[in-house]
Amino acid sequence: VPLTTGSEKDSVQIVTREITLQKHNEEQLRHKKEELTFINRIVSHDIKNDVSVISGWAEVLAEHTEADATEMVDRIKTTSDHIAELSGIAKDFVDSIEGTTDVDLEAVALGEIVTTEVSKLRSKHDDATITVADDIDTVVRANELLSSVVGNLLTNAVRHNGAAAPEIEITTTTTATTTILRIADNGPGIPDSEKEDIFEKGRKGNDSPGSGIGLYLVSKLVGQYNGEIWVEDNEPTGAVFAVELQISNPDLD
Repeated sequence: VPLTTGSEKDSVQIVTREITLQKHNEEQLRHKKEELTFINRIVSHDIKNDVSVISGWAEVLAEHTEADATEMVDRIKTTSDHIAELSGIAKDFVDSIEGTTDVDLEAVALGEIVTTEVSKLRSKHDDATITVADDIDTVVRANELLSSVVGNLLTNAVRHNGAAAPEIEITTTTTATTTILRIADNGPGIPDSEKEDIFEKGRKGNDSPGSGIGLYLVSKLVGQYNGEIWVEDNEPTGAVFAVELQISNPDLD
């Protein structure tokens, strides 16, 4: 019977310690992740409730405010809406990375998502003209967070628009295997040098009121759907955010 040398024993002990340490670190990471997820859900819930109260009182206050103070009330409303948006983005981002790296995809009606998110945008921005093509009825492979993708892109199209009358046009191009959703605006557009970097975490324009995390979240989610996202130029001015998604396949969903 071969004898185990001292060096071999030492190697086995080192490997055993490394495996034990790795398992310990993984367990600690799992606990921290569970705690952060729990805290995020509680905080998001409380922030959402508090912001709803602030927005409600701002609307009431607007009816009893003199003209010279109306701007301040509008700022309160805008800021509270932004806080609610950031809270929603944070929750969606945690939800997107919770669990394993594999994301369960299912059949999602793109038209229903677009209709819902357009309705939300119109309720907040009645000065925006939003045109939706009649043929956005594709069923794609995604999950419930697809609403966050569409909602963030629509909000982005209005927030960074700058035009006196923001205009948004939503269309789709469908092949046998994919659908490309395009959200076009009449804003200032995005320089070629920024078209790829704009999806990086924390990237935003100098005059942007946002956090720079919304488009990063969108990019991460689209990637989880095995899709692609990019920016095109609109004519005569503006940007087009294109999202390519896989057509739903009953054998895969």
